[in-house]
Amino acid sequence: MRILTLAEFYPPVIGGLERHAQRLSHELVRRGHEVEVVTLSSGDLPRHDDDDGIPVTRVGGWRRILDRFYEDQGRGFHPTTVDPGVRREVAEVVERFRPDVVHVHGWILYAALTRRRRDGHAVVVSMHDFGLACPKRNQLHHERELCARPGPVRCQVCAVGHYGVVKGVGLTTGLRLSTPLHARADRYVAVSRAVKRFVEKAGANRDVPVEVVPNFFDPSGARAAIGAPRPACVPVEGPYVLFVGALNAFKGVHLLIDLWRRRRPAAELVLLGNRRADTPDPASLPPGVRMTVDVAHSDVMAAFANCEMAVSPSLGPDACPTTVLEAMALAKPVIGTDIGGIPDLVVHGRTGIIVPPRDGDAVGDAVEALLTSPALAASYGRAGEAHAENFTVGAVADRLEGVYARAIARRRAGGREPRPSRSPDRAEAARPGSAPETSASAASVT
Repeated sequence: MRILTLAEFYPPVIGGLERHAQRLSHELVRRGHEVEVVTLSSGDLPRHDDDDGIPVTRVGGWRRILDRFYEDQGRGFHPTTVDPGVRREVAEVVERFRPDVVHVHGWILYAALTRRRRDGHAVVVSMHDFGLACPKRNQLHHERELCARPGPVRCQVCAVGHYGVVKGVGLTTGLRLSTPLHARADRYVAVSRAVKRFVEKAGANRDVPVEVVPNFFDPSGARAAIGAPRPACVPVEGPYVLFVGALNAFKGVHLLIDLWRRRRPAAELVLLGNRRADTPDPASLPPGVRMTVDVAHSDVMAAFANCEMAVSPSLGPDACPTTVLEAMALAKPVIGTDIGGIPDLVVHGRTGIIVPPRDGDAVGDAVEALLTSPALAASYGRAGEAHAENFTVGAVADRLEGVYARAIARRRAGGREPRPSRSPDRAEAARPGSAPETSASAASVT
């Protein structure tokens, strides 16, 4: 099968989605597929590149004129509508490569959905967040509560409050005008049931099938970290609790810092991740807390291997954090919040502890419970290690190959969907290791 990976960004640009696109591309090549990558230009990276045998093309398009509106001007994402320049450059690669499937990650999907059905290739869109229906991508209304009623005016007011007038109006209007294009996809893949529910409720996918296929981790990275010495980004000795992710309020970083300032658990708190606009000033951190940005992934995995536990205290609906899977793969218990895709990954009372979002004391109680009961922590870690086998890159690639086959069949049938023997939801529920529906405590983060 010839597969074109279309991703907003791709390594060496650092990020979870970027690593996801890269690992999946290499796994597909390992399985005998032919893969090429198209991604957005970034900094001074070359237009044509080679990623260990995978051709990579970086495209600029008209979006470059918007760079001054972005927080990181070297990483201006694709707009929420068609960029004629990006569309033209992607079409040139499609014309040359002749893929069977274009697998899209991010708002760059609008460069793929302008193609007509007669073009032959199927289009599969991975929804790594809530961006198909939310211009902020996080499903949070004014950063206070889950958005239950997305709509033109409501979304625009919320986006303007977050981005400012020019960027907020532009993103919201573009997303609204682009909605009819969504019907040109052949399959949507949601990384969690929370993403699927929100997008379907918003009507953003226009009746195109949505399947739930979670994120994955690379087991080779976990294997290499077993027995690794402590990296420089963690304490030389003594217990520590590890957070990995964007260093911002949405991910719960400020909640953790406040917890260590108020209660000071009997372990250090280590924060590893990428800097954001609201990343705390390192000079403001209380005793027992350290923060390091832009850590190499091998050091992140070594940090997981030596920690007591991992925490993922997101305040909003984190779609499907890969860091949770990496922690479980290294037999570490995970404390996570009951929101978004985290309950799809962490089995409460078996692989870790699920707590209400925005409840710092509940996080503190869970941390102290695991620190004072090593046997319980070890039990959760062992169960998590076994559970993580359902989320390896190989296990998820198996499922995606099925998605590709169904998307191709749908495209060849002119967009008609054959009647399945059982619904995708039932198939998902029957899959070993699948998690139960999110509990009612995830309904609000107020």
